[in-house]
Amino acid sequence: MKGRKNKIVLFLVSVVIGGSLGVFLGFLSDVFQMESTLDRGVVSVILLLLGMGISIPLHIILHELGHLILGKISGFDFISYRVGSFHFQKEEGKLVRKKISIPGTGGQCIMNPPADWERPHYLLYLIGGGLFNLITAFVFLLITFLLKEGRGWEFFLGAAITGIFLGISNLMPLTLSGVPTDGKNVQQILKDPLAKRALWLQLKLAAELSMGKSWEDLPEEYFYDFGERFGSKDLYRDAGVMSVSYWLAKDQVFRGEKILINLRNFKGRYQGVGLVNYYLAELELLAYKEDWENFGILYKEVRPTLKLISSLEDGIYMRYLYRKYVLKNEEKAEKSWNLLLEKEKTTPYSGLIESIIKKEEIRRKSSIH
Repeated sequence: MKGRKNKIVLFLVSVVIGGSLGVFLGFLSDVFQMESTLDRGVVSVILLLLGMGISIPLHIILHELGHLILGKISGFDFISYRVGSFHFQKEEGKLVRKKISIPGTGGQCIMNPPADWERPHYLLYLIGGGLFNLITAFVFLLITFLLKEGRGWEFFLGAAITGIFLGISNLMPLTLSGVPTDGKNVQQILKDPLAKRALWLQLKLAAELSMGKSWEDLPEEYFYDFGERFGSKDLYRDAGVMSVSYWLAKDQVFRGEKILINLRNFKGRYQGVGLVNYYLAELELLAYKEDWENFGILYKEVRPTLKLISSLEDGIYMRYLYRKYVLKNEEKAEKSWNLLLEKEKTTPYSGLIESIIKKEEIRRKSSIH
């Protein structure tokens, strides 16, 4: 119900933006004294659509650049910057270019927050992307006016439309397919100051794991016990899922189970990626206990949901476990394992692969004995 409401809100915003810019387009036609021929109208529409489409990569670049610049101002350290598969990462003080691919994402900027979770100015960092989209859209609108009676202003108007839509939709407090927008995260930390710590945990773990650290390498003080808050909001849900992975990696299963109990209480609220992450935590616990019967039952039940991450490391790993320990199909399991090892070259979170390899080595050794 909540997901449908968010989509309706986003649709209405799109209608309002589109309608307003349609009126604006008609206004410009009068101002610029354009020819009202059918041929010219077709050209205008084509230029408008081209501007909307071609400007998308630019808006992605500037969106992530906004997070980077305002993140630096807020005290964050730069870790990596990616647009499409072009990935630049800081390693030992040098900028290294890699080829990284995350299906379903156009870009990503990973920043390492200060050690003190209360210190950063999260608001600046969060609004940076959407703010830069709106600033860029304003620049394109200025170019549109400056062209006046010249041809081609429709292209820049199209680019402005894309920027306005991306900026507003990102800054609105929405959860789309289980993923909170930056505006939603802003809303959560303004309403609940402790949510800053959950946000800090996600940012810190993204930075540490992208620098090659595994779950086992991380200090316990990162993982604050949010108690009954776990799962109650998007930030607490994701913090809970990450905490389950950590405590299982540290062989403190009782802590992981305790968090999962709280997550289950809010399961009905999860959707999309949020629901996928919850199921991953449940499957991870069953795999830790080597309860392959119930692992297989749950995996088959949620397999349609897990298709969202079928090409990501977690999705491949769960498929490997199902094939090896439930189906006992060594050939298919080996294919999944090799695919997982290949992902180490194209994922920004190499530490996750390292943790998976460690866990599987331990599991294989224990099965031999």
